[in-house]
Amino acid sequence: MRLLLLEDDPILGSGLCAYLRADGNAVDWRQPDGSGLDWVQALRRGGNKTPVVVLTARDLLGDRIRGLVRGR
Repeated sequence: MRLLLLEDDPILGSGLCAYLRADGNAVDWRQPDGSGLDWVQALRRGGNKTPVVVLTARDLLGDRIRGLVRGR
């Protein structure tokens, strides 16, 4: 599977890439300018319907709702 990983922490991003690649995935990694949720929102506004999986440390209900709204 081809994956794009958006992670602003270099150590975490590097480890995630290594893990995903070891499982046979092709992974591109970049550090986003701003929030990953902003990136998803811009993707959707441009008409791109590519499936997105969001993994985040944000655990407040409002954060989860914002993620769902921006990704639709």
